Amino acid sequence: MALKVGDRARRVCGHNEGSPIGHEAVVASFEDGGSWAVFEDGTRGFTNSFVPVAEAAGTFKVGDRVRLTKYNSGFGSKGDVGAIDTIDAAGNAYVKFETGSWAGELWWVPTGGFQPVAVAAQQLTIRAGAFYKTRDGRKVGPVEESGTAYDTGEPVFGAEVDGTSRLWRACGGKHLLNWDYLDLIAEWPTDTADTTASNDNEPPVAEPRFKVGDPIRVIDPSGFRFGTKAGDRGVVTKDYDGGASFVDINLNHETDGTIGQIARPSQIELATTIPAIVCLLEDGQPLPATRPFVHANADAASGEAARLAKKHPGKAFAVYEYKRTAKVEPVYEHEWQRLAVSGQKIAAIKELRGLAGIDLAAAKAGVDQFLMRAA
Repeated sequence: MALKVGDRARRVCGHNEGSPIGHEAVVASFEDGGSWAVFEDGTRGFTNSFVPVAEAAGTFKVGDRVRLTKYNSGFGSKGDVGAIDTIDAAGNAYVKFETGSWAGELWWVPTGGFQPVAVAAQQLTIRAGAFYKTRDGRKVGPVEESGTAYDTGEPVFGAEVDGTSRLWRACGGKHLLNWDYLDLIAEWPTDTADTTASNDNEPPVAEPRFKVGDPIRVIDPSGFRFGTKAGDRGVVTKDYDGGASFVDINLNHETDGTIGQIARPSQIELATTIPAIVCLLEDGQPLPATRPFVHANADAASGEAARLAKKHPGKAFAVYEYKRTAKVEPVYEHEWQRLAVSGQKIAAIKELRGLAGIDLAAAKAGVDQFLMRAA
């Protein structure tokens, strides 16, 4: 559950952040895009080190931990915490204080003068040697201690996922680079027996959408690094679950060269590789070169068009893709002509000799003259 301003939060883990584990305070604001929380008591810390707390509900009973909500006539101050030792029918409690100037002492606190100590939500804490479940359902582990986080200094744990080393924060199991689908959400159950009832009406498994080597185009760059944007192109280098869940891709980045990313199938699409050319435009009409350079795709041609437009101010350049090729094969009156244009010159000479009743030299000369006219 994400923290918000006004929440009371408890530190459940963390490293050198200015308050001990178990410390509670109210969120006053956030810094660094929400990664750091600032509290009303002046403390602060990495947001992932805290969990929101909810007030306990129900009737007070002996043993309940409570916090004073106001000054108690010299016998305890607002915020002091203690445990109920005795409680009467009217709800007045005899509290043994744990904090404040009356720590270790017992004193009466009237009804309405205290509230339950907040109960912290559970937070996953990663431990070495255990197995965990990722948000996308994969089993990873056993995890091992692997140094500290680059931003907070907290311990991190590592394990391989599909042959690639990944890192997680000790507090909460968040993936170190915030790839949400790799967050650790629970320990992997020790009893892995499949007790799922059979169901012949289960929906079919999604067909793989991508395979290694597929050219792709980014359509949703959410979570990508290095300024990746929609329209960037690349190629699939590795698939998970047959390409139905996640794929590794290499993108051709403008400034950083080829960079690796991991993507969901919904974030990319197959990229067409239709060749394209650049044409000068005059009065809205294309004027292609006699032998224009053929680019691999429209994106490459667009880059060249932009370069030419910058080099020749005032001129307009357009990109044209090859959508289809039309070709009409010529029809020849005689078989020897078809043989000649198809490269079968000897067969054409033999065919012409048989048809016209001429000698070899005349037939050869006739075929040569025909090929010159047809060129």
